[in-house]
Amino acid sequence: MVSSTLTAVYSASGEGPPGLLPARQQMAFSLGWHIVLACFGIAFPAMIYVVHCRGITRHDPVALGLAKRWATVSAILFAIGAVSGTAVVALAAVTVLPALAYLFWLTQTDEWVRDQTAHRADSSTA
Repeated sequence: MVSSTLTAVYSASGEGPPGLLPARQQMAFSLGWHIVLACFGIAFPAMIYVVHCRGITRHDPVALGLAKRWATVSAILFAIGAVSGTAVVALAAVTVLPALAYLFWLTQTDEWVRDQTAHRADSSTA
């Protein structure tokens, strides 16, 4: 029922609503970078831990310096990942939630119209 209503809305215009492609591109770009940064956020601390343990057990100042440098980079990547994750959530809230609310409104309106039509038909036959 929702898909038929949505199809009717989009087929009347000939294409999607204006600005749909740029909105999808912005969401894909932000989500893509968030996925990349999230992978670094998971794997990088494990690498830092291994290098740090190696530096401690072998008394290697180069490994300890590398672990310290990587920890700084990891903190920066974490901050950027948090910002991009917030951007993904904000974009979803701005783009997806209004669309869902609109679809919900369409389904409720469609049911209300059907109920009113059925009620009028019952009233006219009685």
